[in-house]
Amino acid sequence: SADVQGELAEGALKDGPFPRHPMAQWERAQRLTGKHGQLLRELYNTYFPLEARHYFSDWLEAQPWSELDADNAQHADAAGQLFTKFLELIEAKIQGECVDNNSFLLRHQLDNVCGTLRIRYHTNPLEFVRMVKHCLSTEADLLQLEENASSVDVSPQQSTIDTAIHRLRMIISEVENDVKLLQQKQEIVVIQTQELWRVSSGMTAVQQQDAQSQANKEQIRMLGKAKTKLEETLMREADSLVAARKNLYMKSDQMLQEYKLVQDTVLDEELMKWSRAQQLHAVGGPPPGPLDQLQIWCQELADIIWRCRRQIQQMEHLKSHLPVTDGPDVELNELNLSVNNLLCLLVTRTFILDKQPPQVLKTMTRFGACVRLLAGGKLTVYMNHTEVQAHIINEKQARNLAKENTVPVKAEVSGEICNNTKVMDYNKASGTLSAEFNNMSLKRIKRPDKKGPEHQLAVTEEKFCILFTSKFSMGSGELVYSVRTISLPVVVVVHVNQSPAAEATIMWDNAFSQPGRDPFIVPDSVSWAHMAHALSLRFESINSFGLAESLLSVVFSKVFPGQPEDPSTSFSWSKLYKEPLPNRSFTFWEWFYGTCDLVKRHLQPLWQDRLIAGFVSRQQAEDMLLSQPLHDNFILRFSDSEVGGLTTAYSMVNSNTGQREVYHLQPWTARDFTVRALADRIHDLSELRYVYPNIDKDDVFGKYYTPPASSQAQTSSSNIGYVTTRIIVVAENGPRPNGNSSGSMECIGSPSPTGTLPMTSSATMKMGSPAPADSSAPISISMDHTDTSHMTSLASSAPPSVTSLASASFCSPSGAPPPPSASAAADAMVTGSEFMPVESGINIAEVLNMAGYSTDGHAGLGTVDSIQDLLDLYSQES
Repeated sequence: SADVQGELAEGALKDGPFPRHPMAQWERAQRLTGKHGQLLRELYNTYFPLEARHYFSDWLEAQPWSELDADNAQHADAAGQLFTKFLELIEAKIQGECVDNNSFLLRHQLDNVCGTLRIRYHTNPLEFVRMVKHCLSTEADLLQLEENASSVDVSPQQSTIDTAIHRLRMIISEVENDVKLLQQKQEIVVIQTQELWRVSSGMTAVQQQDAQSQANKEQIRMLGKAKTKLEETLMREADSLVAARKNLYMKSDQMLQEYKLVQDTVLDEELMKWSRAQQLHAVGGPPPGPLDQLQIWCQELADIIWRCRRQIQQMEHLKSHLPVTDGPDVELNELNLSVNNLLCLLVTRTFILDKQPPQVLKTMTRFGACVRLLAGGKLTVYMNHTEVQAHIINEKQARNLAKENTVPVKAEVSGEICNNTKVMDYNKASGTLSAEFNNMSLKRIKRPDKKGPEHQLAVTEEKFCILFTSKFSMGSGELVYSVRTISLPVVVVVHVNQSPAAEATIMWDNAFSQPGRDPFIVPDSVSWAHMAHALSLRFESINSFGLAESLLSVVFSKVFPGQPEDPSTSFSWSKLYKEPLPNRSFTFWEWFYGTCDLVKRHLQPLWQDRLIAGFVSRQQAEDMLLSQPLHDNFILRFSDSEVGGLTTAYSMVNSNTGQREVYHLQPWTARDFTVRALADRIHDLSELRYVYPNIDKDDVFGKYYTPPASSQAQTSSSNIGYVTTRIIVVAENGPRPNGNSSGSMECIGSPSPTGTLPMTSSATMKMGSPAPADSSAPISISMDHTDTSHMTSLASSAPPSVTSLASASFCSPSGAPPPPSASAAADAMVTGSEFMPVESGINIAEVLNMAGYSTDGHAGLGTVDSIQDLLDLYSQES
């Protein structure tokens, strides 16, 4: 009643927020506010009076309700005893209240409560048990929701969905109770109908005997009176039954409308949001998060809609046994259609890819994926043998699939996938139903016909996807749903050299596709603001943090030189992938991808320590260095002219002019860092003293220096007469620092016209056995740095590392031309033509033998696909 609700509201205001200490459940429930408090009041407005719960809360919470089963007839006696005791408590409360103006209203309310309960449950006390258990359980759920909301950072959307699902559970429980009451009404009508038939039959039998006798006349009169009364009662009960059915249909329809709103929110908003986050994660965005909450919602919805379907089946069963109606009854058919459509939508939409396959697929390479049915835990799907198949289809087939709602047969797929069948497994602990493909491989790919507008696409622009299909049989097999889901677009390559271009296609699609699009339509151009965000995400996926606005401004100037930066500037796919940068021979994507790859493979720790300025233009670097009072400062930045290059700008006083000038070292690439790491190169160059603005390089780069060989190891080498070597880096023809004449430095020629200083690597040797007379001075051998493969150790006690050997050539002391490098020899050996690049099949042992090194005792060296793979595989000394 309004009085008790007012008391609850006052208690909530007076006692404050949800308590943390244990207390009676009803005392805690009174503190529920907002949506949870509203649900609590709705719970007791329908079947169980709020006054009964409020004034007799201690007794209700003390009874062993959990030991009683409302569906077990053997518990009817115990339920009857509890119901009788409860009515006695209410009557005692009424008699115990003093008769005055203050208690009059309470006595009246309790009297109505007692009458309502007696009418509703006196013939079926098990329903009283069911209702009390439902109310207490719902209270506990509401308290848990409130506690979760107060202790965990729950979003408003999640709280709204949780509350809506809880309300649906309350309504479905009410409908279940209504169905049971409807069945009781129908049983009463059936009994009264049988009684009417018995009276009518008896009256007919008497009339057929001797209707004129006084006794028979009296009996006929009495039977006629009883018949009339039964007919009137039956008519009222029939009308009541029809009204109860219509009310039940209406309540079920309202429940389905509320259910549809919640299901649409979960599928069209939350699940779509997760799918979009999964796609953006492939670009470099944050991970989409676990599916646990979505699975909980989907399984709750599956349970509710399945219970609703069962209730409608019970209504149909009751109607078929007693087809009492006042006209055409179409409501039940519409309900049945609605519930089946909602169930079908839930099953088909929650069949998703938990783990996407790689979006750049190489033929004959193993890959994996995982599909999952979020609503499967609450359905009987896992009780059947559910098989999932995977096929590859092209963009046109995927578009037809979306429009025509068909599943392509084998002849319509675009390739052949090995190990493409898997049975879904149900994990009882987590409640997940999934199929994990771990060993798929693309055996064959069929490219689209080169007709129409698509014939202009390069191989690395062609999009495919993996299609997963299955059939789910639910219940006893009366419902069978064909389900499917497609992966994010994939690009199929046959060689790793195609991967960078393929990743450009994938990045553009993932970053700029719209939810719900036709596969796989993307815009031809986007604003610079969107493009900058995508580039920042890409860089963040490699280096833990994205690009600042100042760095993105430098990137903008590379694509649009001389143009003021505007977030709305159009950035097209052609500018990313096809058109070369101004005054360059490579595209923007080739430059950006090479930079990302360089950082990922060789510079990641230094970038994360912010020791590399990175995206800084040449002019900016010069202005920054000249703005500092100290000279010998340096800045590390990504090269504008070299793909995947890192250059160093440093300031120094020109001894001829006495003015500070800025010099730029020739860019280093990944191959250079394979030979000698960046930190060691910085350590070698005495021209570089202070990291911009004025930080001593040893303070920040020191932890990355390669430790020198131990003295014990050097002594051991010297004892057996071998020369130890080390590689250092020197500036070949730049100005020398004042007062510094290190023996490892060389100054040859004059600075190059471009202002970029070529670099030289020197191998410094110390003799451990009798040496020439001039062996007291280190021997420095210069090698052209234009090709970093021209460096190696001059002597060694064992075959050199494969890293050095695969890129080595020897400098002849006499100045004669060096023999072909081992890499070139290997290329010639495999291809049969001199210095022709190879793509596969380089035998490591043969490379060693051609270079003049024995491989005896080194069996099982195997092969590699390319010289670059050889460098990558043995990038560390071993």
